[in-house]
Amino acid sequence: MTITSIPPEMPYGINVVEKRPTMTLTDSRIGSGSCGVVNWGFSNVGSPLAVKKLKDRVTAENETKALKLGLTHTPRFRDMFEKTVFEKTEYNIVMDQVNEKTIERVYLVKNATRMLTFNEIRSILYQTLEALVYCEEKNIILFDLKTNNMIWQAASKSLTLIDLGSVSEARD
Repeated sequence: MTITSIPPEMPYGINVVEKRPTMTLTDSRIGSGSCGVVNWGFSNVGSPLAVKKLKDRVTAENETKALKLGLTHTPRFRDMFEKTVFEKTEYNIVMDQVNEKTIERVYLVKNATRMLTFNEIRSILYQTLEALVYCEEKNIILFDLKTNNMIWQAASKSLTLIDLGSVSEARD
């Protein structure tokens, strides 16, 4: 399969796995977590996408539900599709790619190049609390809220929560 144009944000040496009408999926890994693996993809107009491959339907449905809530601090949900590979079904969630690293990987490592300022910390905490209040209003519980699942975009001063596979609906 030949790719005619790769967006500049995309890493070199990507291998196309599948072309769909609206996107191209690759096997180039962005990261992995307890619920699945996240690979690069891009839309048919070249926008970078994140494609999260999950092994079980419940996790995929939970994460999709959380992304569809419209929470301003999460990547924009694009699509969800099932695919059977060698008799194993995988569940794929497609969302906008956030081109930053997590707070954990940038600011809280031993050899961090810079520390968060007081105002950045205050903004991160405020936006985290906003997200939690919004989730409570929607009866959603976030179980895996930690700095490794938060991306701070210093230029826009915005927080993005990732890895929403461990969410649940609150029951009375």
